Amino acid sequence: MHRKYAAQGFAAVSVALPSPGNTPAEDQAIVLKFLQSKKAGFTNLYLDETDEVWSQKLRFDGPPCIYIFNRAGKYKKIEGFDIEDGYANVEKLVVEWLKEK
Repeated sequence: MHRKYAAQGFAAVSVALPSPGNTPAEDQAIVLKFLQSKKAGFTNLYLDETDEVWSQKLRFDGPPCIYIFNRAGKYKKIEGFDIEDGYANVEKLVVEWLKEK
């Protein structure tokens, strides 16, 4: 969606969370490989915090979770979705909100 809608004002940021049993270096290598395979040319962050910290800061129980913000700062949180169906719904909302000025 970043490549498809960036010219219309869409911006994406991804946040990777620690995986149980992995070191931060292992997680970062896995995430980097995935992002490179998807040609993710947008901001990507690794949140090196405990579950308790990120669940409080981001206000969700666990991935997958997507926050979509419009230009006015209104947001919608989508979590606990099937990956394929979830992204289709996210794209519909993105297209709808990009029409708003």
